Amino acid sequence: MALVSRQALYELVWAKPMRTLAQEFNLSDTGLKKICQRVEIPVPDRGYWTKLRASKAVKPANLPPRGPGMPDAVYIGEYSRFGSHIVDPEVELAEPIPVEPQFNETLDHLRLRIAARVGKVIYERTLNAPHGLIRNLLADDEKRGVRARDLPWRLASAEPFFDSAFEKRRLRILSSLFTALQKFGCQPWIADPEARNIGVIVGMEHIGFFLDHPSAKADRSGQWRTRPGWADELRLTIAGEGARSWSDTEEHGLEVHLTDIVVSLVTVGELSYRAAARDAFTRSLRRRRQLEEELVRRRAETERKACEAEVAAEKVRRDELIRMASDLRAADDIRTLVTRVLEGKGVGDEVASRWGAWALEVADRLDPSSRPSLDLTKAAGEIGPPS
Repeated sequence: MALVSRQALYELVWAKPMRTLAQEFNLSDTGLKKICQRVEIPVPDRGYWTKLRASKAVKPANLPPRGPGMPDAVYIGEYSRFGSHIVDPEVELAEPIPVEPQFNETLDHLRLRIAARVGKVIYERTLNAPHGLIRNLLADDEKRGVRARDLPWRLASAEPFFDSAFEKRRLRILSSLFTALQKFGCQPWIADPEARNIGVIVGMEHIGFFLDHPSAKADRSGQWRTRPGWADELRLTIAGEGARSWSDTEEHGLEVHLTDIVVSLVTVGELSYRAAARDAFTRSLRRRRQLEEELVRRRAETERKACEAEVAAEKVRRDELIRMASDLRAADDIRTLVTRVLEGKGVGDEVASRWGAWALEVADRLDPSSRPSLDLTKAAGEIGPPS
C-alpha cells in the first residue's frame, strides 16, 4: 500500500483516466473513486477526457480545503495481511523521513469557519419528521409497545423505551443535532437500543458524546436504562480532545446551545485528528529510532558471526596442519625403521623386502607432501597474504 497526500492524489486523478490510474494501484476504478470521495477529492467525469482528446479547453475542478477531521493523506493499493509481518529495517529506513504535521489555523479561526458553515441549528419541537436514526428508534419502540400490549402480564423489559417526557425531549434534541451534523457532512451514529452509546463521525474521527440526566450511569453489567417521568435536567458532554459540557439552567434549557454543540462536535473532530496526526508523527520517529537500533544490532550480529566463523575456520586449518605435521613425522619414522630393518636383514631376505615395500607404501600414503591431490591454493586464499 502507498500513502498518498490529498494534493498528490488530486493531481493524479486529473492527469490520467480513472481506470488507467486505478490499475497502477491494483484497484478497480470504482474503488479508487470511493477513496477520493472519502477524502473529498473531486474526480473528472467521462466528458472531461472526451473534451481533452478533442483539444477543447477544460479546467480541473478545484481541490477543496481539507475538511474537519479529514486526513491529509490516504493509503491506496492492495493490502497484504502477511506483508506487515516482514520487517526489513533498511527498506523501511529508505522511506522518506516523516514530516511533522503543521496546522496553521488557530482554534478560534477554526471555530469561526465551522460556525459559518453550520449556520443556526433549528430545534425540532416535534418528532413528526425526525432524523433517520431517531425514526428507527421510534419505529422499534412502536413494535415494542405492540408486543407489550399483547402480553397477558406487564413486563418492564418489554415496555417502550421512549414514552416518557424526559426521553421524548432527549430524542428531539438528538434529532436536531443529528440533522445539523449530517447537513454539515458528518455521520451520526447510535450503537444501542437505549440510544446512550451515541456519537458522530467527523471526517474520519469517531467522536462520542453523552446526553442524559447528570446522575445517569450504566449498571454493573454496563447496561443503560431509559429514564421515566417528566422532562428532567439534561446534560450533554463531549468526550475526547477539547471536551466540553452543557447543562440545563434556570434561565435556559439545553436547546439554546444546539448551534454551539454542533460547532464544538465538529471542532473536537478536527482536534482529535490533529492529536492523532501528531501522535502518529511521534510514533513514526520512535519507530525509525528503533529500526536504526535494530539495524546496528543486526550488523553487529553479522560481524560477530563472521568473526566466529573465521575463528572456527582458523581452528580447522590449524588442526589440519598439526595433523599433517604428525603424519609427516610418522612417515619419516616409518622410512627410518624400514631402512634399519632391511640393513639388518640383508639383501636376499624376500620376506623383509615385501614387508619393507608395504611399509614404504604406508609411509607414502601418510606423507602429506607426497600426496598428488594436496592443494594449498584454497587454504592460502582463506588465510590471505602475509602482513
